[in-house]
Amino acid sequence: MKRLSILICLFLWSTIVRAQQPSVERLVSNEISVAAYDEAVHGRVFGLTNPLHKRTALVIGNVTDRAVMYTVVTWRWVRADGTPGRWTLTSSNFGHPFPIIGPHSSVAMLPETGVIAPGQQDIAPGQRGMGGMLKVPADMVTGTQMTVSLDAVILADGQVIGPNGDREVKELQARQRAIEQVRKIINDAHAQGRDPKLDIQHAIQTESDPIVKRHLTESSGGGQLTGAPQKLELPRFYRK
Repeated sequence: MKRLSILICLFLWSTIVRAQQPSVERLVSNEISVAAYDEAVHGRVFGLTNPLHKRTALVIGNVTDRAVMYTVVTWRWVRADGTPGRWTLTSSNFGHPFPIIGPHSSVAMLPETGVIAPGQQDIAPGQRGMGGMLKVPADMVTGTQMTVSLDAVILADGQVIGPNGDREVKELQARQRAIEQVRKIINDAHAQGRDPKLDIQHAIQTESDPIVKRHLTESSGGGQLTGAPQKLELPRFYRK
């Protein structure tokens, strides 16, 4: 009788956990796969310990021979008062030596800490990783009807996948343009023995493209940067 009670409790707990898993929006691609984290399927690979991560993780698989360098993941849920909640995590490794997802590999994407590779331990509740972690909305923990979507993927060779990929390409190109402007302003000012801050602030104030303007501000530390930022190399973008 006791054993039967334990089995019933385990079944009910499994049912509750599965019911709490987010609904994953389908990504139309035969090169990138997406799935909600399932302890029975993914537990031995990732071994997540944080209950929020188990409930919200999106497992992304890359079946290509090229690395994934850019992703956009969005979580949506319904708050207790019936209003919609939303959290978007953009990860970009262009300009960095390591990919987000290697060729023929998979990761678990978490709303707080981003990428968790197979075998890597996630962050327990109340702890912070070496790189820190983002502060997700409190109502994300208690929200219902959660869905998660992979909105954009960009591979190392420039292939764009996902419904929002074209918008993200514009963001990357605007960032590249802004960084080049900041680099030129700083290098020219240094060559003339001047402080580049006023020149950078002028470039921010006179920039007509709002996306480039935002990236000018971000890449120059609000106009306070005095050392040239690292050059951003981007591939030629395309869709299949």
